Amino acid sequence: MRKRKPHSALYWKLRRFFFSLRRPIDRFRARHLSLGKQKWRDGKLYIEKIPPYIASEATIYLTAIIRDYLRAYTKISYSIGNAYYLEKYHKNMWELTEEEEAEESGNEEFEHWMQMINGVADKFDEAAALWEEGWETHDFERKVFDRHQEKIEEAFSALARIFQDLTD
Repeated sequence: MRKRKPHSALYWKLRRFFFSLRRPIDRFRARHLSLGKQKWRDGKLYIEKIPPYIASEATIYLTAIIRDYLRAYTKISYSIGNAYYLEKYHKNMWELTEEEEAEESGNEEFEHWMQMINGVADKFDEAAALWEEGWETHDFERKVFDRHQEKIEEAFSALARIFQDLTD
């Protein structure tokens, strides 16, 4: 009987590679995606080494990043943004009268502020759903993509109102 030669390391690498191709690839369930590296230079934050799959699908990733970061903010936030007072009283929190300050109940105003932020996150979520629907239905007439454009404009307009207050 003849003895078989052991397989080389290259054989095993190629075998692993071809077997990995058989597994379904789901880009939306991928784990541990690197979004880039944060670097501070001259007092500014930069994101470097952004992977090509992120940069090439910026619409999907930016929508998800904004939505999820807003939802994460609501979990750790402890203060109310000025946008709440601008919406309720049409003036800055520093311009409120003593009667208006006394009228505020504390927890209720905080809950309304969290609803404002989650409402913006929901708009980005709806925009993401429209984007996916457009690609899944092969929207050649651009009906869904036009609705997506309207929703994304609405979402960014809502984000603009609260953006400056997203710091605790």
